Amino acid sequence: MAAGTERLLQSEQGASDDNQRLWRKPRISKTWLYWSVGSLAGVSLVVFASQDRASSQITSNDEVGTFDWGTSKCYKYSGASCSEITGDGTCPASRQSECSSFGYCWCPNGCVGSDGHCYSNVTEYKLVAKKIKFRNMYWTDQYLYAPHYGGFMQLRTAAKKYSWYAFEWDIYELPGNMYHTGKPGYFISPHQYPGYVAAVATSNWAVHIPGTGPDLDAQHHQINGGTTIPVGSQYVVDTYSTNPPLGPYSPDLLVNHICTPREHPDEHAVEIWGAFGKIPWYLHMFSWLVYGYSFGDAGQQGYWVVEPPIQHQFPLCPRSDD
Repeated sequence: MAAGTERLLQSEQGASDDNQRLWRKPRISKTWLYWSVGSLAGVSLVVFASQDRASSQITSNDEVGTFDWGTSKCYKYSGASCSEITGDGTCPASRQSECSSFGYCWCPNGCVGSDGHCYSNVTEYKLVAKKIKFRNMYWTDQYLYAPHYGGFMQLRTAAKKYSWYAFEWDIYELPGNMYHTGKPGYFISPHQYPGYVAAVATSNWAVHIPGTGPDLDAQHHQINGGTTIPVGSQYVVDTYSTNPPLGPYSPDLLVNHICTPREHPDEHAVEIWGAFGKIPWYLHMFSWLVYGYSFGDAGQQGYWVVEPPIQHQFPLCPRSDD
């Protein structure tokens, strides 16, 4: 009896083990799990960063995306706002702009200038250069390119052999001078994407303590209105759409000043200064991403050789002690 009971118990135990093997969930490798979680986190960060950039620099009006604010060849938004929505549609008379139904002052005739004024006699900006390349003077095999995909807004560099990158650029000179510096302003646009321009932006990876205004405050034409604690570089160089879905960017943010390095006047090199002409583009060590340099002249890391050379003469850059 005992032996029979023992065999029965062993049989039941064996069946139980078989059932457990049959119903056991497949094991997930730790490597696959870590990779999946990491990828999901990375995508989330990119989406969050893109949404944060949009919310920090443009207004939240879902209908504005239906309005045509122009391209890099002729931009229409003056940078001022009005209140036609509330019945008081007034724009600064000096800018010769009109109030749109979305509460933005725009140029119904002509294009906006570097100073935020409308120039009715200008229907397209002066084309200074077409399909040129920018090669970094310090890292001589690195060429500036614009990313192809949304969510990757920051400019990068790569060797020219990677021919599928958007290496070619157009430069347009806007009428008037930049508000803050009194210097000529330029749109730098990927030739492949005329609806985008490249300009300096505040890094997403930063904590900002408000003061008189946010970083790159176009309304007050200032940088660092308050205290910003960046994680890494404070400024990045991004591509901006001239027709973003939530509202236009101020031309103050989109315009760059271009000048010739005093140390290399005959080498067809330029410096590109964004953020109201105060922050130069540069390429630092251990990265192919392009940043803004917060401490003046960035040296050869911030000098870009134009290929092929162009005939346009840019002014000499200011001295470091100016």
